[in-house]
Amino acid sequence: MTHALSRRLALGIGLAASLAAGPALARGDDDIQLTVRRFLDAYAGKDIETLMGMLDSEAILVIGADAAEVVNTPDGARALLEADYRLFERSAFRDFRSFNVRREGRGASVFFEVPWSRLNPGEPDFLLRFAQFWVRRGRDWKLAQSLNAVATQGQSARELAG
Repeated sequence: MTHALSRRLALGIGLAASLAAGPALARGDDDIQLTVRRFLDAYAGKDIETLMGMLDSEAILVIGADAAEVVNTPDGARALLEADYRLFERSAFRDFRSFNVRREGRGASVFFEVPWSRLNPGEPDFLLRFAQFWVRRGRDWKLAQSLNAVATQGQSARELAG
């Protein structure tokens, strides 16, 4: 098998596996889902350089789950990542839930949920919710905005009211 053919086959298998793991996407949205998966895998693998290369160099805003987690510069994003990585040794993201993409021009709004596990003994998974805006720069998607929240259980108005 030629190298080019084996690369295409591997890419096709990877694409099929990622699409099978999540809900159906509109035609053409698989590339943004693969980009988001690559971003999450880089985060879980503590690969700061890959993450920094995926940020939009023209504008970045990241708002985390804690009130202190608001950054709008690449240096701030790097500092936030370094602080995060002091909290756990290893982690993994599970399959996407409710992955939704809306494209307009060179931009894409992406909303999704994903279980995340800090792979330390006895620690539970967290359900994280993300709202992100990605912008196309040349052939690549770059993250311009990201907001995440840790989903709670038993604390919603519906549950507390009754």
